[in-house]
Amino acid sequence: MSDSIGASGLLKAIEFLPVGVSVFAPDGSVLSHNPAARQMLAQLVGTAGIENIFFALRHVCPDLPKTVAAFAAPSGTAIDQRQGPGHIGPRKTTLSLSAIRFDPALWMMVSRDVSRLTDMATFAFAGSD
Repeated sequence: MSDSIGASGLLKAIEFLPVGVSVFAPDGSVLSHNPAARQMLAQLVGTAGIENIFFALRHVCPDLPKTVAAFAAPSGTAIDQRQGPGHIGPRKTTLSLSAIRFDPALWMMVSRDVSRLTDMATFAFAGSD
């Protein structure tokens, strides 16, 4: 068995992830989305709005452009699982976002709908009295 699946194997794995993965440039322009990201962002802003990550997430993470611009390290995590409100269709949601810089020209956004998790935590907390 090989220790490496190779670049094509990694790309195939990302396509099947149940979380959204978007690769973007420092100006917010999207280079690629996996299907989960494409579907989630299209439901947030419509298909015309998913080509710029800053536009697509402007209500969920309004400081994303400033955070990306101010991140000085050549690589690393600028936003780590920050939660923000959103609407996927008519349903209110809570999205968890992580922005990771690979190099000065390449970023990745990992997005996940954590509404059910936050709803369960709120219910459990409310019932602990």
